[in-house]
Amino acid sequence: GLKTGQVCMWDIQTAQQLHDSKRGKADKEKGGNNTIKPVAWSLFSNIEASHALPVSDVQWLSKGFKYDPKGKVEENNEAHQMQFVSASPDGMIIVWDCTYADDPAVAEKRDEDPLSYDCHWTPIWKTALKSSEGTGPFSIERLRWGPGLSWCCSSQEGEVARGEGLPYNAPTNTISLHHGGAVMVVEASPFLEGIYLTVGEWTFHVWKEGVAQPLYSSPYSPVFCTTGAWSPTRPGIVMIARADGVLQAWDLLWKIPEPVDSVTINNAALTTMAFGTNPTSSEKAKKADKGPQHLAVGDSLGTMHVMLMPGNLRKPVPNEKALVEALLNREVKRVAYVAERAEVRAAELVAKEAEAAKAAAAAAAAAAEAAKAAAAAGAANGAEEGEDVDPEAAKAAAAEAAKEAELAALEEEYLKAEAQFRLDLGLAVEGDGEEDD
Repeated sequence: GLKTGQVCMWDIQTAQQLHDSKRGKADKEKGGNNTIKPVAWSLFSNIEASHALPVSDVQWLSKGFKYDPKGKVEENNEAHQMQFVSASPDGMIIVWDCTYADDPAVAEKRDEDPLSYDCHWTPIWKTALKSSEGTGPFSIERLRWGPGLSWCCSSQEGEVARGEGLPYNAPTNTISLHHGGAVMVVEASPFLEGIYLTVGEWTFHVWKEGVAQPLYSSPYSPVFCTTGAWSPTRPGIVMIARADGVLQAWDLLWKIPEPVDSVTINNAALTTMAFGTNPTSSEKAKKADKGPQHLAVGDSLGTMHVMLMPGNLRKPVPNEKALVEALLNREVKRVAYVAERAEVRAAELVAKEAEAAKAAAAAAAAAAEAAKAAAAAGAANGAEEGEDVDPEAAKAAAAEAAKEAELAALEEEYLKAEAQFRLDLGLAVEGDGEEDD
């Protein structure tokens, strides 16, 4: 995906065949193996039919189906998937078909005029995602497709959403709004259904679909977290990369506020990562998790670092999947309990405020009655002494007395609240008459 909103595709098969040919072998014998030969692009999209904003992600569709020009899903029995999707902050998801290059008419145009050929590739189909509020586009930052027709994507506003198939024109089913900025990674757990990892800004979260709050939230990092991934062999291991070139390994079973291991790869920001296995190891060794495991990490300088994972981060502990699942289920119950207690505390607060308001109203009424009685008593005394009573002065005196009574009631309420606050903080022991210094 390009910053112009277009997509470009390279076919390296021809270059690979050339490298494996006799000429390539001869070059290798002459010491030319380190020569980098450029590969020209094979498809370049029409800019008017592409995204309006820079492409943020591209993903191959899952095998077994494909989209037709009307957006309908068809069965695909071909051995290889030839369609992929591109996403952008403009909210568009565009489906592209690579078989366009195999069209004889297209090949003829490419041979006749390569400069005009780049404007001919148009998408098969496109659709738009709406934000959770349904008032604007879903500014897609990352898109993950599969298995099947399921997809999951994140936005630049901190939204994480998922859906089943396209088109998906309804407001997106939001999983979280816990990130304040762009969510750089959204990835489903390869072991546990409905468990997601999100990475954004200074934290990463582990979520369960349908639960409003994260099951696990990392402490705030001193620098930005740029990307992350689940371990393909250990259900409780999460790899997190940072903008200062540090790669961290977090173990959910330990439940500690720091990574179990970390290494500084480079001074540049780490931007991407992907797990892989040694192709020379046997399938039996892979299934037994005995073969070597590699993690490819890319940085902002364009360098790829291939890391060999140590045994403690590769080999699962006994019953690790069951232990992680039990841990997350307990966290689901904890989140539900916290939400329930929050509702109870809110109801208690409302009742307490209503009681305080009722007490204040009663105090004000009592003060008004006292002021009225004091004014009547003053008028009676003045009448007995034969003095003329000024109605306005009596009224002012009554108002002043009511105000003093109201202030006294408020001061008493404040002293009670202060005493309770000191008890909550442990600054005073209930029943003691002396205050702390």
